[in-house]
Amino acid sequence: MVKGGGILFKNKISSLQSHRATHTRIIKHCFMMALLSFIFFLVGATSPSADSRDKAGITFTPPEALKLISDASNAPVFDFVDSQMGYGIVGGKLSSLKWQTDKMAELAQRVLSGESPAAMPIVEEAGYRTVYNWKELKRWEFRKAACPKAAFLSIRG
Repeated sequence: MVKGGGILFKNKISSLQSHRATHTRIIKHCFMMALLSFIFFLVGATSPSADSRDKAGITFTPPEALKLISDASNAPVFDFVDSQMGYGIVGGKLSSLKWQTDKMAELAQRVLSGESPAAMPIVEEAGYRTVYNWKELKRWEFRKAACPKAAFLSIRG
């Protein structure tokens, strides 16, 4: 999407990768964000809990990096997993890592019990929950009424 975003997003999306910049530079960039910007925090595809090392060689866990970025940011921060709640993300439709690991364990148990993987139905999109951090909603002046009615409001964080 970033490369093929066309004219709508041309020169409007920037990406900072921790291994190519120091966390100090990333935090400074977050502080300088323009009005009507937002940050989408992504951890490397290898693991949502993998530590990252910045260009200066300093290692941060994803929650540590996320908290530093959120605290310094001039824009709201979003993520896609619920385990990052409480570290400065606003929330939204988040993937439940607990649901995913429970489902993987269930499927593995079925295979180990002799069931053929080919006989198992494909797991459709599931394991998401809509949750918002009340503290972050207030910080960024989002209206509670703008949240979906089925959303869960968390006071954690």
